[in-house]
Amino acid sequence: MTMATTKIRADWRVTIPSSIRDKFGLTIGKEVIFVDEDDKLVLVPVEEYEKPTEALEGSVKGIVDRPKQFARDHIRSKLLREHE
Repeated sequence: MTMATTKIRADWRVTIPSSIRDKFGLTIGKEVIFVDEDDKLVLVPVEEYEKPTEALEGSVKGIVDRPKQFARDHIRSKLLREHE
């Protein structure tokens, strides 16, 4: 387990220590999800799929009004389930 300490600045920004960024491949612009898990704050990097349709396999049943939003929501919930 890698652990590091940082402070929350006045503008609510937090610098992610380089050891954590390097380990998880975090780069500027990378999306993350904040999860409240058993009274712990967990930061989960959003996976980028080479073929995004693979992440949606089996998720669509019927007609979807807003496919992009549906896809984003599905991928987020899939990432959270994988994290549990």
